[in-house]
Amino acid sequence: MGSTSFKLRINTWLVNFRKYLFFYKDGYYELPYLCNSPQIMLASFKSMPYTRYDEANNYIETNNPFTNGRMYFRELSEGLWIIITEIEFEKNVSTHALYDNAPCDYYFLSHFRYTHKLKKAILNETTIPEVGWGLYKPGTAMNAYFEAGDKGIFMDIIFSKDWFDKNISLDNSNQQNSLKQYLDSDKAFKIWEDIVVGSKDSVDKMLRILKDPTAMNNSYLNLKIACLDLMLRFLQSIAALHLNTEKETLNELDRRHLATAERMLINSLTTRFMGISTLAKSAHMSPTKLKTLFKREYGKSILQYYQEKQMELALQLLKHPGASVKDVSHTLGFENPSYFTSTFKKHHQFLPSEVR
Repeated sequence: MGSTSFKLRINTWLVNFRKYLFFYKDGYYELPYLCNSPQIMLASFKSMPYTRYDEANNYIETNNPFTNGRMYFRELSEGLWIIITEIEFEKNVSTHALYDNAPCDYYFLSHFRYTHKLKKAILNETTIPEVGWGLYKPGTAMNAYFEAGDKGIFMDIIFSKDWFDKNISLDNSNQQNSLKQYLDSDKAFKIWEDIVVGSKDSVDKMLRILKDPTAMNNSYLNLKIACLDLMLRFLQSIAALHLNTEKETLNELDRRHLATAERMLINSLTTRFMGISTLAKSAHMSPTKLKTLFKREYGKSILQYYQEKQMELALQLLKHPGASVKDVSHTLGFENPSYFTSTFKKHHQFLPSEVR
């Protein structure tokens, strides 16, 4: 891409979205940025007010009433970048990865670890663990919500499909199957717990290299080796998870009992949550076994599943002419309409009063 075209895209983005930078909405200050490629993403951050770009040391600094931190970055080869951000949120901030009409073929492999004062961070309506991994397909809109006082280290290994095809060899069928299962699914992103042993030490090592202003070719090579090693260990880890999942298939009796539990949840959406013990007794399982099998089969906890289905029903009910928030709240068994509103917003990212 020519430099003139590149600058035009950034300027166009600034014109369209500058007014939304740290715009206060629903309790959060919004921080949108372009994310088609690492180059575009970094350029959009560099062009924002309240940031300072240190070209000599390859970092972008932010020190303002909303955020305080540094984003270190390096292009390791054509189609492969490493970005590590140390940041503390001074206010409630929602970050929004956006895309313009230009092509986008970059994957984001992220490792994150953070601390929170009130509640865990939310990414695309999913509560993310304090330490974990994420893999995002090209063009995935990523909307994250952080509370004042949250702080952490966020690493992104960003690679193009062409780079991956040329440089990463999936050396066994388990690696191929586990990655293919995700790539062929309709999921735009996937979150894991911290499945890679020693990931913290690896990220810290790369961050030290990125921070070193005297880093020359040898350190650059060490950075690339550490990055590739971490990527391969991640692939090995999800392959092991895939293999374990294949081994742990449900028997027919457990499948029927699990279906009974799921059906009971769906049939009780207009009442208060019945509790794990009651559900387990009706499904002829121990509470521990029910929670384990349910999470494995449905990808979320029993309570999360129940709340998601309940909020999906709430949205449908609110679309009926004349339906009020108070009436829908009461119909779904909420004694406090304010709690219903906060639960609805957490799931849908907009207020029930905004439903038309």
